[in-house]
Amino acid sequence: MSQPRRYGLDPQTWQDAKAEVRAILIETARQRQLITYGQITERLQCLHAHPGSYVFTALLREVCADVEREGGGMVCALVVTKADGRPGAGYWRGMPCPQGDLEACWRAECEVVWDIWSKNP
Repeated sequence: MSQPRRYGLDPQTWQDAKAEVRAILIETARQRQLITYGQITERLQCLHAHPGSYVFTALLREVCADVEREGGGMVCALVVTKADGRPGAGYWRGMPCPQGDLEACWRAECEVVWDIWSKNP
């Protein structure tokens, strides 16, 4: 029995796309940089996805959850919009921030991710 398609993609393409997004985000973290949604989609080789598409959003969400679960931090904090250099609405909705200053929490999360990956070759 074959695996079901996700967002119209066969299971192998989905896994390949996840691996590409993961590699892009980890490279970005190691360089202590931010990256736009569009820059990620431009670099994808195994599929063409619009930065605001359901497929890309689901892909990014799944990769970020996997990396965080593995102890790599919330790498999705490094993904920002071209318009203002801050994460998109989906990031802010799920962000826990005890102090209430979302901007400060986001910047602190970026530092955590950069520290993890700059020390983890």
